[in-house]
Amino acid sequence: MRFLPLFYYPTTVMVLNDDAEFLQTLGGILNNKNLLSHFNNHQHVLQFFSTYKPFISTFKFLRGCFEQENYDDPGHMPVDVDFSHVRQLCEDQRLQTEVSVLIIDFSMAEMNGLDVCRRLKALPCKKILLTSDESHELAITAFNEALIDCYIPKSSSELSQDIYAYIKSLNHTYLIESSKQLSRHLETDYQLPISDPVFIHFFEEFCESYEIQSYFILDELGNFLLKDKKGDEYYFIIYTDRTLNQFVELYGEDAELREHINEIRWRQKIPFFGEDKVAWQIDMREWGEYLFLPQLLLGRETYYWAFIQK
Repeated sequence: MRFLPLFYYPTTVMVLNDDAEFLQTLGGILNNKNLLSHFNNHQHVLQFFSTYKPFISTFKFLRGCFEQENYDDPGHMPVDVDFSHVRQLCEDQRLQTEVSVLIIDFSMAEMNGLDVCRRLKALPCKKILLTSDESHELAITAFNEALIDCYIPKSSSELSQDIYAYIKSLNHTYLIESSKQLSRHLETDYQLPISDPVFIHFFEEFCESYEIQSYFILDELGNFLLKDKKGDEYYFIIYTDRTLNQFVELYGEDAELREHINEIRWRQKIPFFGEDKVAWQIDMREWGEYLFLPQLLLGRETYYWAFIQK
């Protein structure tokens, strides 16, 4: 099953290549969408990765619910998602230093690029091998052995387009894999929009059209914080009939909220009270400021969504 990445952000593309012209071309291809780091010596690359630890791996999004009485029961361990760590993640500038894609030229002095890939096989970053005609067959074998994720002939007439397409695709795959465990945990009881192919396609096109450079999940409903290339922040909020019905059931008995609850009940509005607040923390007289006109998306379920500037 395919998931939408729960956090998406510019990362670092690292290059092992001693061709200055190629590096200049690559910088133009990326156009500041990713950081670019390069080495022209395989020893320096191996030395760098000998102490490298993916930054995303330092964040622990799941925690044991030690306060639960049945935490120590045999065969049972309640686990909770700590969304505060996601919020810390989206504010940390070091995140962009995460190496998601490694581009290696096969034709390097002393050690060929394939041997470098073999030494770095355990790394989670995705590997692109630049090949010559002589190394083509070796690259096919390396791909079949999962030493590399793709290979691109340097003689290709569309080299720039090929590199850009593979970087974009492999960066996306890297970020999906980084949040896969959390995605599966969030769907323990119910499927969310993040695994609906219709929503995934819609959301990716939406981010493209609004020039969104990064996004981060905010809560168990699948609401997101989005940042565009200018640094402006937005909320993308989303509900289903199930989650709206749960909300109405929870607050529907309060007479002071009847008008607002009816707007939600009849799908005229959807609520969002902010990143760190829930409905009961907001003065009832102010609820109108936190209700938004929904738009509809028909996927695996009916989705009610809104796009709000922070």
